[in-house]
Amino acid sequence: MSASQRGEPWFSAAGVIVRLLLRPTERFLAQCISISTEPSAFVGERVHLGDTTNFLRAANFCFSAVCTAFLAEVVTLYLLGIGNLTEPYYWLFILVTSIPFVLFSFLLVRLVAPPSFKDVLHLSFYPIGAGVFTGAALALVASAVVAALVALGYLPEIRLDRSLWSGSEEQMIHALKLDLHDCLKAKNFVYTVLAAGLQEAYGELKTPVDALSYVRPVIAVLYLFIAARFFMVAVDRGKASAVVGMVCLAAVAATAANALSVWAYLDWKTATSSFTEQLAKGQFGLGRRAESMLKAFARDTENDLNNNELWDVSVRAEGRSLLFSNRFRKPMDTNYF
Repeated sequence: MSASQRGEPWFSAAGVIVRLLLRPTERFLAQCISISTEPSAFVGERVHLGDTTNFLRAANFCFSAVCTAFLAEVVTLYLLGIGNLTEPYYWLFILVTSIPFVLFSFLLVRLVAPPSFKDVLHLSFYPIGAGVFTGAALALVASAVVAALVALGYLPEIRLDRSLWSGSEEQMIHALKLDLHDCLKAKNFVYTVLAAGLQEAYGELKTPVDALSYVRPVIAVLYLFIAARFFMVAVDRGKASAVVGMVCLAAVAATAANALSVWAYLDWKTATSSFTEQLAKGQFGLGRRAESMLKAFARDTENDLNNNELWDVSVRAEGRSLLFSNRFRKPMDTNYF
């Protein structure tokens, strides 16, 4: 037996293992594509109301979509250089903000058709999961393109400079607001969850790159209208137009309720915070950005001192310490020492 023949079983076994590992991913992606392009056919083939096993499959799909979207969100933020360890709250925000849509759909659809709450939840799992995953995937692709352009030098620095040594007055005010948000997140868990869900980390980016924060939520909301097709096919074909109208109304009402309640809470928390009072009195921000200010000073100092032919100067800031190191450009005869 030749060496290639002896090694062939190993290659075959490895191929089988790879296919087994990729099969769930292929199935998941196929379901997402079918939900996005052929929702009516997907409901007819995959959704069986009243079947507990089928209900658990829908719940598993939604869970897998949220977990995958969470991983995509982590990669997205770190590609853009704005990862801040609040990504685990992303999925929690998604689950909480999905509740109003399910409740409104149940209450409104029951006006024209008699689905149970379990049926409404069953039909909601697929469009909610697919919308969350698709939005996160598109944001990941866009961030990868931006990161590649930055790495190749086609785009300048995309992050805002928090230092007060440079930038316009508008940038300085924005930096102070970012510091205020950091303090509020450190003191309040609910504020942290809401800020993570609203893509507050994208506030670290310059315009227009910060517009990437709208990709995921807009796509997720659009998929709530795909849910209307799910309800139309599965609930009552004789009242299709009424069911579609009720689910679309539920999508609008849930989106408005989420937006108004979240922004009302954030505004209230900001207005009543002691940090806001310190900001108004001009007592907030300088101490928190002392390190970034020192880094800007070190960068400018290094540029000024390197305009000579004798030595290279390295100036760096570590914490609140400024470190200088000099290196002669030409080799020296150590016998003189």
